[in-house]
Amino acid sequence: PMLGIDRATCLDYLADLGQSWREDRTNRDTSRVRARLRHDVLPVLRDLRPDAATRAVRLADDLRDAQRLVDESASRIAPTLCIDDEPSALDRRAARAVNPLVLATIVRDRLLDAGVPRDRLTHRTLDAIVAAVRDARGGDRVFELPRSVTVRVTRERVVIVRGEA
Repeated sequence: PMLGIDRATCLDYLADLGQSWREDRTNRDTSRVRARLRHDVLPVLRDLRPDAATRAVRLADDLRDAQRLVDESASRIAPTLCIDDEPSALDRRAARAVNPLVLATIVRDRLLDAGVPRDRLTHRTLDAIVAAVRDARGGDRVFELPRSVTVRVTRERVVIVRGEA
């Protein structure tokens, strides 16, 4: 949360408050990725581009805003893909016309609702499912996910169900 603030500014702020600087000992442990980035990578980035941290914060803010737009689109579009007589199914033909990023968000949300743990839902899995939905192949494709969740892509439907544990 403080990437956009340099150490000197933090030290000045603490001095104004009458507080001393404290550092977590793990900040020096370069076996941790965060500390290694801080000690080995950030100095090189600052040499190449002094405003690297500020630009990274700005980019993160832009990406957060873009994700919000994708999520809003997914929320608006998802109901239009539902098949009335089959609540756990999406119309594959309609889904194929949806932007892949929005479709991945819709599928991700459905899988989370079905019980797939967020940390077990990888980009590789989502990409494979979205590719299967969007391609022109017929025939069934089945994806088995954690917690007995199955995605079946047929010629006409994308069905997400949670089996019995």
